[in-house]
Amino acid sequence: MKLKIICVLMISICFQYCYSQTKNAKTDIGFIKELSGKDATQIKLFDHPALNERMKKIYGKEYKNFLENLSGYSNPIIIKGDYGFVFLVGKYRYSGNCGIYFDFKQNLIYATIGAAQVDVDPLVFSENKVKSIPINIINLFN
Repeated sequence: MKLKIICVLMISICFQYCYSQTKNAKTDIGFIKELSGKDATQIKLFDHPALNERMKKIYGKEYKNFLENLSGYSNPIIIKGDYGFVFLVGKYRYSGNCGIYFDFKQNLIYATIGAAQVDVDPLVFSENKVKSIPINIINLFN
């Protein structure tokens, strides 16, 4: 009897582990590291299923505005260690530009929509709902 219970528990644990690994593989942003130096808009980075779904969750109702704002030009994707960054040029003068920061260690994305005026801070969106980008990440790319 104890052996059956142990077997059932082990099968359950293995199933949960395999499911979580599969789920994480589908949403992992690690693939972006291989895209260093490429133009995000030319390679259609935001069409990648994992990234597209995550960006929709980050921006929420602003996601449509984010996509419409893209001009078709970005600076090359920059990778520094466990972090990445891409700067996207906005289409409209007063809607600002966008910056996307990738934390590969934590598998997190931080996104901004820049303000058109110098004295106004950009809007920050993130998966962990913080309204600021960690300073260690910002310092790497500024």
